[in-house]
Amino acid sequence: MSQDTFFDYPQTIFNCSQGEVKLPIFYYDVSSVLAFYLTDYKKVQKLVEPLGFMAARFLNGKAMVGFAFYEYRKTDVGSYNEVGLATAIYAPDRPRPLLSLPQLKKNVNRRKMGFYIHHLPVTTAIANAAGREIYGFPKFVTELPFELTDSHFKGIVKDEQGKEIVTLEGKVKKGIRMSGFDLLLYSYLDKNLMRTVVDVKARFNTSFFPDWQLTLGKGDHPMRQTIKDMGITGKKPFIVQTTHHFRSRLHRGEETSNIG
Repeated sequence: MSQDTFFDYPQTIFNCSQGEVKLPIFYYDVSSVLAFYLTDYKKVQKLVEPLGFMAARFLNGKAMVGFAFYEYRKTDVGSYNEVGLATAIYAPDRPRPLLSLPQLKKNVNRRKMGFYIHHLPVTTAIANAAGREIYGFPKFVTELPFELTDSHFKGIVKDEQGKEIVTLEGKVKKGIRMSGFDLLLYSYLDKNLMRTVVDVKARFNTSFFPDWQLTLGKGDHPMRQTIKDMGITGKKPFIVQTTHHFRSRLHRGEETSNIG
């Protein structure tokens, strides 16, 4: 049997306000749930255009937004939970591709599509500080209940006062086994455009158009408003992926430029 060398990778140290952070950050033992939605292009483009991005077009000219729920049991920055809400965008520093969906399987060095993260709540102060200070990610600290079994998932995002912002829930059914894809992320750090690569090693149970329910809570939290503006409330995701065996390397971001 060959030895796993995924984490045989050199690291450096970044000193953030909450302590030392090794880069890339290693995520050794993780459960993950990914839910992707197709929605009205104009609604999503309205959210990303002021940032200098263009939403990628998918089936029938739709935009794609994704929810990513993570339960990090062992990482270089401790154990914590995280939820990301993101839009698939054309890579602003690379030529636009003819087709969007095949880009997800391309090597990140050649990929012409990435994700912009609108909101990225976490459960610990060091995860919040590292995300904000190294990458400019839009993090906040809150409770993020996560329950994934072989038959059911329920993930909740709460605001800083403990009120529910959104809940995603559904039955987990046996689907197609698929490998995870590496991530190409774009963000702004001190007004500078950043490109970040996440190397992913995972095998997902993948289902298409599952009967999962996305429910908004009450209140006026910015994350709730973004979800509402995206037009995905009450819609079924077109793809859901679940796994208890997710590993990744989150590299330090690199400054880049928008080529328009």
